[in-house]
Amino acid sequence: VRVARAGAFETDRVSWSHRLQLERLPLALYFNYRRRDQRLTSGDDPGNLELQQSWLAGAELNLGDLVLTAEHEQFDQQLSPPSTTNRASATYVHSVGSDLVLTAGASYQTIKYDNVLAFGLEPGDESLDTYGAHASATSTLRDNLLFRLDCTYLTSSGRQNDTRGRIGASV
Repeated sequence: VRVARAGAFETDRVSWSHRLQLERLPLALYFNYRRRDQRLTSGDDPGNLELQQSWLAGAELNLGDLVLTAEHEQFDQQLSPPSTTNRASATYVHSVGSDLVLTAGASYQTIKYDNVLAFGLEPGDESLDTYGAHASATSTLRDNLLFRLDCTYLTSSGRQNDTRGRIGASV
């Protein structure tokens, strides 16, 4: 009988972000790099130590009440399939008088997984597409009192097929 020694490991994390807001255009460009590296320092390898890296580049166009965003992300890891993600969103925020703010938006995200067979994924599990929409109304009832009504809808297909809707209110 062999008794496993508890594994001791260390984790290094690096995160770097940069955002460039263009002076003469309503455009911002941004970049984010993240790395998480776990290494065994003693004991038996638990088999779940991970090395993850992601690179994200995006652009945000601010046209007054309307904000458009587009992103591209590469995500590499060892324990799950690496992926490439593209995202787009549009959000409209409008004030009606001094007491009411209306928000509406839509989003789309597509994820393509690489090396799916090496990770035991079935055909059809190599991608995930998600569409979403949201709306909210926020009203000032008194100086420090707000009423908010939210509505969200998301639908996904591919690796995960589901549809979710949520309606809520808060004071």
